[in-house]
Order: sequence, then structure tokens, then C-alpha cells
Amino acid sequence: MLAYKAFQPGLVCLGFRFVMGLNETEKANCAQNGFHCAANPLDCLTYYPDMKKSEYYLVDAGGDLDEDAVDSKISCTKLTVLQKLDHKDFFLHALAYMADHPKRVWNRHVCRDSAHAASGFAIVRGVDPLAIGQLGDILALAKEDSTAGVISQIALTQVDGEKILPGRWYDILSLSPVLRILCRVSEMPWTGREKGENYEPSKVIVSGTGNHPPLQPGGAC
Repeated sequence: MLAYKAFQPGLVCLGFRFVMGLNETEKANCAQNGFHCAANPLDCLTYYPDMKKSEYYLVDAGGDLDEDAVDSKISCTKLTVLQKLDHKDFFLHALAYMADHPKRVWNRHVCRDSAHAASGFAIVRGVDPLAIGQLGDILALAKEDSTAGVISQIALTQVDGEKILPGRWYDILSLSPVLRILCRVSEMPWTGREKGENYEPSKVIVSGTGNHPPLQPGGAC
């Protein structure tokens, strides 16, 4: 299954150096051993909160799996390190996870309705989500359907001081003329993610092609 793992620089976790590709161990127990990762990207921030000193990767968890229901943490005996995510892609994956699983418990880093960026980012969910930040901060927005509670749109950008200004509130509508990434959930390549194929959200743009089936409300929860 696709998951996410944080490391110290150089693919180091708790003194063990991983390699790109397959890594194997003998036992998997969330509380004791195994290779750990998380289904929700944002849960990585619980264990590696300093994004300036950490690296975040898309991984494939296989072999024996164990979960402890504390969060979305997984322990596995086979961990394949697939792809390093820059910070923008990391938060776009987080938005995609939220859209996939809109009824699950919110991660503590997700703010309701509005937020000032802190520690380099703001991730906001609501009917009309709003975010404000300083230079370099990432703003990630998830727009909810007011009746069904599912995610209808997601948007992500970074305060660059030119198109996106520091100290100014932004919603999805105000971002749409300048965003490189602004997509309806129904246009995201969900099928590829479910099959475990390479998923590169930074290349997703508004296409309007209708090639991807719409997300079924509540169907992935």
C-alpha cells in the first residue's frame, strides 16, 4: 500500500540508513519494531515536525503489516522507498488523502475555516477556507461541500511575494487566476493512486477533460 515516511537527511531514521527501493526486516509491530510509515502524510509531522531538518518520501508498505489505531501509523517488514517529495508535493498529497477520506478524524495540523501559517505552512478545510502567510509559507486549502461534508476542490500555493503576497488572506476563488495547481477532486488521477502507480500531483492542473471518474461521496472512508 502507498504510504509516507519521514527521515533525517540521507534517508536516516532512528540511526538506520534506508536505501531507495526495497528495504526488508523480520518483524512488524507498531509499538516495538518493523519499518514505520503513515497512510496520512500529515501524521509524519508528529514524529518529524521540523520540515527544515527532515525529508519526506512516498513509500510502498508491504510484507507483514501492523497498525495500532493511534493514528495512521503502519509497521511493515518490506518498505520500498519510491520518491522524495518537496514540501509543496507533500502537502498536496495531504490534501489528496483528505479528499480520499473526508470522514476520518482530522489531523491536528488541519485548521477549520481559516488559519495563519505557522512553521512554514497552513492547511485549512472548510466551506470557504481562508489562509494567510509570510514569504515562503505554503497555503493548502480544501473546500468542503456544505451538505455532504466531502471535499469538492483543493488548492495549494506558496507565498512568493509577487503573485501571492505576504500578509494577505486567500481563498480558492482568489487563488484561481494565479495557481499552478488548482483542481477539482473529480479531475485527480485517483485510479492511478489506488493501483499504486507513480502519482505526481505537482503535474496536475485544471484539465476539464473528464477522463477520471468522480470521487464517490463517502465511498473511500
